[in-house]
Amino acid sequence: MGLFGKLLSRAGGDDAKPASAPRNDKTFRLLVAASGDDMRSPPRASVGGHPVLPRDVDWPRCQICNEFLVLYLQFDLVKALGLPLAADSHLSIFACRQHDAPPGTPYTQTGAVNARHNGSLPSRFWTKDDGHFFIYLAPPMTKAQEHVFGRERRIKHRTLDVRPGIELFQATKFESGKSCDRGTRGFKIGGEPHWTIQPQTPQCCCGAPMVFVCQIPGRMAFRGVDAQKQQPHSPVENSYFLFGGMQAAIFACSQQCDPQAIVAVTMPPAAADAAAPGSTSSSVDLDASR
Repeated sequence: MGLFGKLLSRAGGDDAKPASAPRNDKTFRLLVAASGDDMRSPPRASVGGHPVLPRDVDWPRCQICNEFLVLYLQFDLVKALGLPLAADSHLSIFACRQHDAPPGTPYTQTGAVNARHNGSLPSRFWTKDDGHFFIYLAPPMTKAQEHVFGRERRIKHRTLDVRPGIELFQATKFESGKSCDRGTRGFKIGGEPHWTIQPQTPQCCCGAPMVFVCQIPGRMAFRGVDAQKQQPHSPVENSYFLFGGMQAAIFACSQQCDPQAIVAVTMPPAAADAAAPGSTSSSVDLDASR
């Protein structure tokens, strides 16, 4: 049993949500483990794999091209992760294979909400984008309330595991003159974002602060499995890149007012992750963390 499984076995107890979101010094490094195809039951913490969603939520489609969105990753927010959110909520991140630009990119005349936003977000901000991605934080579900879909067949199925750590903050000053203590780089849950732009402090439209949930490094390559379903704009053959390879910090409403009250703040990759497009050595290969 991996550490994620051990954390799941310890989950339970009081899962009340606090009214504020203090800085979190606890962080967990996300690791790609073995193939999930050989497991008796589909893992709930995975890259690709079998989406776990409420029974009344369908596998999302891109609102531009109507293609089924790609499941990039999912995991349970078990209590031991220390996040100020309802224990055993389930986070899923989907995005379009073709329309792969970061949130805030207007593909149509309706435009999109700019995720890099200080202050309160617009009412029901999750409905004000072009629908080329879908981030969903399902509340705790019983087996009868959830639906486990068939496997995502465009991205190589891997299980996710975690390794606990302590966030190492780095005092950073930006061109604007403002400074912050930014967290460590890498694929992680909790802690603080490794800001490569001036920090953003989004506030949910319900008035609640938003909580930093996880970080996806820039130029992280998710291995593809279907040569006929390549990501058109990928700089690396048979690899997918979430949000065009931008680094992403995922924030959720601390009161979980809606399962889609999630913001993906995208930013240029950290210097150690960034390199010229087209070079396989420039990307962060998920399988390298095994």
